[in-house]
Amino acid sequence: MNAIEENCENSETIYIGELKSVSELDSKETNCVWYEKIYVNKNPVMFKLDTGSQVNVIPKSELLKWEEKPAVRKCRTAVLDYSDNRVPILGLEACRELGQIQRLNMIYKSPIETPELILKEFADVFTGKEDLIEL
Repeated sequence: MNAIEENCENSETIYIGELKSVSELDSKETNCVWYEKIYVNKNPVMFKLDTGSQVNVIPKSELLKWEEKPAVRKCRTAVLDYSDNRVPILGLEACRELGQIQRLNMIYKSPIETPELILKEFADVFTGKEDLIEL
């Protein structure tokens, strides 16, 4: 998707500013895409972990690199990533089963460290001096 600019003063269209193309996101923001090496029949495969996918995909080009060629079924539908690339994709269910992702229902935040908590936790360090100097 590319950015479209137009004068929208008299329009009900909302101006977004800039939409980056997917290829820009992949190449410039490495945290947007998550790859993991997973062994399939003793062959290392760099899978894109795609929690939005309901399928697992290994392109034929990847299988042809293997010494032992597995039996495969023809697929009438090409499964591509959002950049129209044929890459190995590991879907949500497989990601969960292989322990690549885990649902997190709670985030723990440690308490704010006050001078009293610091003195209590590290009591053995603070001996002889009664006051903690505030900065």
